[in-house]
Amino acid sequence: MLAKRMGAEEGTPLEEAKLLRTAPGAPVLAVQRTSIDARGSVVETADLLMAGGRVSAVFITPLSEVGTD
Repeated sequence: MLAKRMGAEEGTPLEEAKLLRTAPGAPVLAVQRTSIDARGSVVETADLLMAGGRVSAVFITPLSEVGTD
């Protein structure tokens, strides 16, 4: 099973803005992803934060890799 949450967020804090090389308060794209195997064990997690004005995201997960859950 693959669970994914994506959303735009406002108000980038100063520290994040520095890391993303953007202005404080600029919009960002936040992605949280969790992959779970057939036994129910978490096999991968990811928390991504990207500058909203400079990113395009495409996620492809073949159904054969997800399983039948």
